[in-house]
Amino acid sequence: MILSITLILLLVLLLSLILFFMFAILLPAMKMQSFFVDNPIFSEIELKYVIPIVDPHVDMTKHAVVLCSAEKKFRDERLNYNQGQSCKTINQIYESVNDCRFSCIGLGDCAKICPQEAIIIKNNTAVVTELCCGCGKCIEVCPKQLIKLLPLDVRKYVLCNNCEDSLTSCSDYKKEQNIEIQAKKSFKIWKTCYKMINRR
Repeated sequence: MILSITLILLLVLLLSLILFFMFAILLPAMKMQSFFVDNPIFSEIELKYVIPIVDPHVDMTKHAVVLCSAEKKFRDERLNYNQGQSCKTINQIYESVNDCRFSCIGLGDCAKICPQEAIIIKNNTAVVTELCCGCGKCIEVCPKQLIKLLPLDVRKYVLCNNCEDSLTSCSDYKKEQNIEIQAKKSFKIWKTCYKMINRR
């Protein structure tokens, strides 16, 4: 008999605690919380990489391409300089870091200004990844004017901005190459998840 009363009292106490938690803590917290109704699975930071946050006037049918091949090689070694400097500074002081004055300096001024973080540095050359939304902010900041917006369906292009017939030891001088838009590894899984969720 005492055991039954104890169990009933414990059950009543447990139910009281659950109700108190729901009405005193959970419901007020839910009212104060703002939710992403369209994409509840992703946080605001993750959404930045999955869904481009761009100006509505941006042409999403284009993407940026750096007119300097990341696969290029030179006969001589690159100029040694402080990695903390910017492309603009190096361009003003030395004009170039190798024997082609049109090549990418590779210090990432374009990567720093990109709102989508869609530019990586590969082999001391800026490379645009698939996160590019075509906003064109990188074009304005490049001191060499190496970045161009191309239609998404362009698959081959001369990835060289050298407009002079100057001598250079660049292995990819004025060669037409396939444009490979690289996937940025860090957020590739979230993009895949987003595609799976929105498959209707």
